[in-house]
Amino acid sequence: MAGPEGFQYRALYPFRRERPEDLELLPGDVLVVSRAALQALGVAEGNERCPQSVGWMPGLNERTRQRGDFPGTYVEFLGPVALARPGPRPRGPRPLPARPRDGPPESGLTLPDLPEQFSPPDVAPPILVKLVEAIERTGEPWPACSPWILLAYLWGWATHPLPWAQVAWRG
Repeated sequence: MAGPEGFQYRALYPFRRERPEDLELLPGDVLVVSRAALQALGVAEGNERCPQSVGWMPGLNERTRQRGDFPGTYVEFLGPVALARPGPRPRGPRPLPARPRDGPPESGLTLPDLPEQFSPPDVAPPILVKLVEAIERTGEPWPACSPWILLAYLWGWATHPLPWAQVAWRG
């Protein structure tokens, strides 16, 4: 990296301190990161423009005048800047927090994890079990598949709709 001594970034989201070495951020905060700190992190020339790919960045919050780490996913690149002194030593790697969604936070509404949203329940609803049992007792023809596959389809366990037009009927 040749050129300016550091780079400025603007906070897009609020960030609460998770560790003593973290910076608290408010939207609009201007942060300065030294070229030396980015080089120590192994950031290639030009990649300073993509802070989300850098990860945790050590810098100075110009509003609070505090130094510390902040997540690159919470800021946008503003441009190069001249620095009066070198930045802090970089710290070891650590995972980034999830990027907040755009828009106001939804209070009280939390979605279950994806596996919970899309995995079938352990037991089928009694009404569907009774439906299959009643159809079996009538002796009416079924599609050329198990009634339990139909039950699974009706309950939404099937990943694709069955091609009913191509299923041969027993009888």
